[in-house]
Amino acid sequence: MDLLRRVGDPSQLGGILPVELTDGPERGTRAALVRSGSGLDFLVLLDRGMDIALASYQGIPLSYLSCTGLVAPAHFESQGSGWLRGFYAGLLTTCGLMHVGPPDCDSDRAFGHHDRASHLPAREVSLRSHWHGDSYVMEIQGVLRQAAFFGEYLTLHRRISLRLGEARLFIHDTVQNLGYAPTPHRILYHINAGYPLLDAAARLLAPARAVCANDAGAQASMLAWDRCTDPQHDQPEENYTLDLQAGPDGLTGVALVNPGLGDRGGLGLYIHYRQQELAYFHLWKMFGEGAYVLGMEPANSPDLPRERIRAEGKMPCLAPGEHREYEIEIGVLPDAASIAREEAWIVSLSSSNPDP
Repeated sequence: MDLLRRVGDPSQLGGILPVELTDGPERGTRAALVRSGSGLDFLVLLDRGMDIALASYQGIPLSYLSCTGLVAPAHFESQGSGWLRGFYAGLLTTCGLMHVGPPDCDSDRAFGHHDRASHLPAREVSLRSHWHGDSYVMEIQGVLRQAAFFGEYLTLHRRISLRLGEARLFIHDTVQNLGYAPTPHRILYHINAGYPLLDAAARLLAPARAVCANDAGAQASMLAWDRCTDPQHDQPEENYTLDLQAGPDGLTGVALVNPGLGDRGGLGLYIHYRQQELAYFHLWKMFGEGAYVLGMEPANSPDLPRERIRAEGKMPCLAPGEHREYEIEIGVLPDAASIAREEAWIVSLSSSNPDP
């Protein structure tokens, strides 16, 4: 621990600072400002699903922030598409825990856009920094509860962790059914890249075996699904589903890279996760004026209406007491060499044998 000879407190270099937002519709929202010591800084909204709002690397923004700005959970509009009035996007918005996608109905129950997870305040919040061997580890933990009398009782235990000096973070989620009836469980990790990481020079790296266009906008741009443009007037959104190849260890991943950004030959943002946990990957391209964002979205269910998912036997469900775990690594590719290594890994996945 030679580091301790050089500082009085490790927070001189990086750490977790609890804060409370105080202006406008964000007022009263608990948050945690995280400094990694590597240049990766981000804001965790403890009262908004423990999601990640602003994120930057060495002062360069990585994530998109919508016109809604940050919004406290008290302003949540749960019906229909009211969810969009609080969709600030940020680096991560969690969708679920029972529904993802547009408003839908299932067994006479109405679900609003992307359900409730991103508007749930965390309980049992813990901010902890400690030494683990020679690594200084920072952790944020908390529990979300999505419950209704005569309804579901689901909890999500989230841990966000990182090591001092590294430009990556780890999310470990455990979703459990604490009720006494089988309960549908859908989850989607809405990871949103924005300008200047996103511009016409950026491109998506993905080990895609197949690409499916899910709307008219995607069908019209199918040949350029992995390419980006500058913002366009009246640009429709494009939604794709990618069938990703995983490696022998079960890991898969995608990256948005921009070779024209930064002073070291480019900058990129990557996502790694286990395909067995999140079997579907949805790509959202919204290249409109002011709505200029690329969403990389691992999920545990297909992008289909609930009735069709049930009919095809693809509705994820938790039995009483059952739980599911999800792990995601999100990190920065800070230079041309790291981008080249990531691309080589993704190419190796693409050329590996198909999953059995």
